[in-house]
Amino acid sequence: KGSAKASRTTAAQIEAREAIRSAKARKHSATDPGAIIVAFRAAPQADTADDANRIFDALNWALVQWPQMALATTGAKGGEKIAIKWAKQKNVTLVLAKADFDRHGRAAPFRANDELIALEPVCVLTLTNTLNPERGAGMQPFGPALNLGQKAGEKGIRHQVVKARA
Repeated sequence: KGSAKASRTTAAQIEAREAIRSAKARKHSATDPGAIIVAFRAAPQADTADDANRIFDALNWALVQWPQMALATTGAKGGEKIAIKWAKQKNVTLVLAKADFDRHGRAAPFRANDELIALEPVCVLTLTNTLNPERGAGMQPFGPALNLGQKAGEKGIRHQVVKARA
């Protein structure tokens, strides 16, 4: 009888398997953000015109540095929503690492930072508070944005803090 195992696979089934395999490969390549990712994290209160201008300046700078970049953010309100609008205007691929509060509770924003760092960004941009002096007076810096900057430093990832114009 020989050592070959009997199989009922037909040529049509083999072709279907190859088609399914190539469809999966296409699907995965469509969801692959690419090699160059810039991560961005901003405070929820950073939604003034001053903040928007500096966020746009920082993201435009990143786009000049890395023309094929994808923008990774958590999609939180405030400065990150401004960054998402910028990405849509510039047709930049957007990668969302949303905080899962149901699963992680109060640690969710920090777990989202872990996801952003796991994407291995080439640069991390952070805005820890609003740039509007009246609005930002007495406000604490945004912890998750500070945390992302610290994690980037630990991993040796370039970290740029978005600051007011000098």
